[in-house]
Amino acid sequence: MSPAFEGEEPVGWWLDSVILMLKPDWAVPTDAPNPRMTLAVDHAPATQEALRARSIVITDEVQPYGAFYVGSFLDSEGNKLWFCSPVTV
Repeated sequence: MSPAFEGEEPVGWWLDSVILMLKPDWAVPTDAPNPRMTLAVDHAPATQEALRARSIVITDEVQPYGAFYVGSFLDSEGNKLWFCSPVTV
């Protein structure tokens, strides 16, 4: 897989059009794993409204975290999926 970068910082590897962000300390052995998948979108606030318009449950309202908007929703099987986009001025 090809490396993926955020600016000059390596952040993971490309798998087709998806970046896998496998960090060395991300998976500490535990009896209660908490995996997380975050989807990159063009504009998280607009994505949230499009999901809501389709009656999809928003579990975490879009909020700015540093340079990114981040939110989450439940898929049809109840899995929580996160989505994010850069904060634009």
